[in-house]
Amino acid sequence: MIEGVDYSVGRPDPACLVANGKHFACRYVSSPGGIDKDLSPDEARRLTAAGVAICTNFEDWEEKPLKGFDVGAADATLAWEHAALCGMPVGRPIYFSVDFDASSTQLAGPITEYFRGCASVLGVERVGGYGGLRTIKFLFDNNLIRWGWQTYAWSGGVWDSRAQVQQYKNATTVCGVSLDLDRAVVDDYGQWFAFKEDDLASADEILAAVAALDGEVASLADRVAKFEGKFDTFRQNERQRDAQEMERIAGLSDQREMARALRAMANSIGSKPKPPASG
Repeated sequence: MIEGVDYSVGRPDPACLVANGKHFACRYVSSPGGIDKDLSPDEARRLTAAGVAICTNFEDWEEKPLKGFDVGAADATLAWEHAALCGMPVGRPIYFSVDFDASSTQLAGPITEYFRGCASVLGVERVGGYGGLRTIKFLFDNNLIRWGWQTYAWSGGVWDSRAQVQQYKNATTVCGVSLDLDRAVVDDYGQWFAFKEDDLASADEILAAVAALDGEVASLADRVAKFEGKFDTFRQNERQRDAQEMERIAGLSDQREMARALRAMANSIGSKPKPPASG
């Protein structure tokens, strides 16, 4: 096993970490504007110089993965941009946190969509998940992640054998900083060293990645516009049919027949045909 740590606000000295047998650090990349917990290019260089490998984790707040697909895609885009600025090589994974005891319903619903959103940007091969046993097991079982960082919290002492990293203790002081203790149980756990020339993306690769993201955004906007047009047509046709039916009912001379027709029209409101698919 390989011993490591994760931390947020505190910044332990990398050389001290190595002296204490800690050989990797799981570090945050997150949305700007929060507390100062994120990895910086300078810190990434100092960790690398001391021989401390880095793992990348995205977390804003605990229940953000309940926001679904679009938020997952946006978080993955931001996380990769931030990590690349810190020297993360192309192809390394990013762990996305589910930092609460998610229910089966939450996992099968919005959390599934969140991780699908992450994979739409990074590809599932680069998507990892952080969480308790139920979360990690669900994400692996449903092919939503390839990398697992399991916390002892919400795990009842049971470890999923597919998780590459285990967080086994919180709030421990090492090198004068309060941090959490982790261990990698395999040789490749998504770690990287910063600004290694052989691993850095070329300018062409970066431009191609940006162009691909721009293409995805344009394609999504085009699909939304087409759907809105189809939906408008659907609603117009629906209103026209209702108006024609009302005109027919108004022309009926038999009141009982008119009442039956009005009742049938009212009942049909709850069983209108569905709007066109967005695809």
